[in-house]
Amino acid sequence: MVLPVLLLIFVAGMGAGLLLAERRKDAVRPVFSVVRQRVSPWLNAAPVGVLLVDQRDHIRYLNPHTRTLLHISQWCDVERRRLLEVVRYHQLERVIHQARSSGRRQRISWDLATASADPRHLDITRIDPVQADAVPADGGWVAVFLQSSRSLQVQLEQQQRWVSDVAHELKTPLTALGLVAESLNRNSEPSQHGSLNRLAREIARLQNLVADLLELSRLEAGLSREASWLEEDVLDLLFNAWQSVCPLAEQRGIELELDARDEGHRVRCEPKMLQRALLNLLDNGLRYTPENGVITARVRSTVAWVKVEVADQGPGFSQEDLQLMFQRFYRGDPSRARSSSISGSGLGLPIVQAIIAAHGGSIQARNRNSGHGAAVALLLPALPR
Repeated sequence: MVLPVLLLIFVAGMGAGLLLAERRKDAVRPVFSVVRQRVSPWLNAAPVGVLLVDQRDHIRYLNPHTRTLLHISQWCDVERRRLLEVVRYHQLERVIHQARSSGRRQRISWDLATASADPRHLDITRIDPVQADAVPADGGWVAVFLQSSRSLQVQLEQQQRWVSDVAHELKTPLTALGLVAESLNRNSEPSQHGSLNRLAREIARLQNLVADLLELSRLEAGLSREASWLEEDVLDLLFNAWQSVCPLAEQRGIELELDARDEGHRVRCEPKMLQRALLNLLDNGLRYTPENGVITARVRSTVAWVKVEVADQGPGFSQEDLQLMFQRFYRGDPSRARSSSISGSGLGLPIVQAIIAAHGGSIQARNRNSGHGAAVALLLPALPR
């Protein structure tokens, strides 16, 4: 689901504005105002319900779609009221508590019954299947995203258009926040440099998220098969991708073991896109491989296909990973990562999947037969030999 991260970008952007405001109120107030003014209308127009509660289950934000789904009157003032004072859906309270206690996203579905508006009758007039995703945040806060299970395909298309539009709108205020943070860092006291450097890193991370969202939207719209499509050897693209991550690998003593017995691993592709897919696989392998370990890349060809498999020496995939890893913004247990300095957006594998699908191929994931490590394989149509 794409909306959880967009709300977190919104909250993080507002938090960045507040932190900057504490440092230099006069300089930052206009930038913070721009973030709030630009993003709030998009959340209000979101095609799914957005609900934010604090650590005491007090409602801090909900959009109009949430009011519609949960039958909350537009005249009802809900700000800072306890959730169960406003709605009597214990399923919703339960999934919020599960997300807060586990520190991971939780999902629940239930049938929401609507009674007759006539007080003389208690007949059920409508039953809507509702799905809620609860995403934990810092300080015990939880964001909940609600949608009706009816017409999910239509809602999915609306969400994709909405995400693309919001990502475009977020670029400018995030750039402005980054410039202000850089200016404040130059003119601040040495004791403030640590906080401002962290702020700059978080803004850069949000900018990368927005860039990935725009890239994924472009891929889902389809790659143009114009002059940029060329005949390439997969080994050349794999080597170029490894050169990009090589400095990080050398810092941790990680080597690449290449296993390519055959020759002629040629495909027709958009080289930059396919190289990015390979780079993402190597980056994942680097994230989970221990120091002084080995990442293995195997390349095999048949008459019909070229297969590229990247395997690491990490803890492997959980059953939940294997089921959800290609969903947008899904991130496995962060404690499994060997390098905490490398953080993912949860968009890497969905981008790889979109790239490979645009090339007429497929992607597969498994745990290694040795019981140590995970492997992700790309299958691409081969050119005639």
